[in-house]
Amino acid sequence: MTDALALNALYDLQQPDNKGRPKPEVLYGRRKMLHWLRHNGYPDVSKHTVDRLMRVAGMNGLVRGRRTTTTIRAKDGHRA
Repeated sequence: MTDALALNALYDLQQPDNKGRPKPEVLYGRRKMLHWLRHNGYPDVSKHTVDRLMRVAGMNGLVRGRRTTTTIRAKDGHRA
C-alpha cells in the first residue's frame, strides 16, 4: 500500500456529500481514522502513517471536553 492511496482516501472524505454537508468521518481522530481506513480497504496501514497523512491533509480530530475550573468563587463575589 502506498501513502498516496490512503492520502487520496482522506482527501475524498473532506469532500461534502450531495447535500453539501461534511461527512462525519472528517471529525475522526487518529484512532478512529486508523480503524476506518483498516475497515475500508487499507488493512496494513500503521498508526504512524495515519498521523503523518492526517497532518499532510490538514485533518484534526474533534476535541471535546470541558475547561478546567481551578477557582470556585464565593457566592457574594468578594475576594478573600
